[in-house]
Amino acid sequence: MKVIFKIILAVIILGAHNMSLASSQVRVSVDNGSPVFLDGNPISDSFAGMIEIVGGVTSINCNWQFDAEIVDDGISTTTLIITNSSVSGSFLCNLVSLGGYNWSGTADHTSLPTPFSPNIDVPFPVSIVTVQAPNCMASGALEFLYNNSISGFEIDDSIGACYIKAQVISVNHSYAILHY
Repeated sequence: MKVIFKIILAVIILGAHNMSLASSQVRVSVDNGSPVFLDGNPISDSFAGMIEIVGGVTSINCNWQFDAEIVDDGISTTTLIITNSSVSGSFLCNLVSLGGYNWSGTADHTSLPTPFSPNIDVPFPVSIVTVQAPNCMASGALEFLYNNSISGFEIDDSIGACYIKAQVISVNHSYAILHY
């Protein structure tokens, strides 16, 4: 009887442990498809939109595109990695240089959207960003906010003497990242 009780208790404990592991998983739905685990299916895509760089009293509005991966460790963190970017537009935009790649930022699973609140912003504090523009030069960290409702990132942050405002969306797909 004691042996059966111990076996049942072990099964309950293992089941609870496996449920807790599964509940910490991050899933991604691509183009409204069935969610798959992000740790086995990292997102690799290009994001494009507008960037505004403000320095002093001048503002430069440009087109911005970057290549990024969103990967998950399967345990507690999701990471954004930006491998390169390009800025284009007016004459002043051609003088803008963004560097310091690879940029990366990590979000804890507790900050990710859930099925009950799917459109909250996910902060990815990205470090070692270098901005060289005609109106400002700086290096440091920027906060990229990922939002499922736009399948992209928003930035509304300062780095040194530069204020950066941007919105970029996925070029190829729509994504919904959810923590279960």
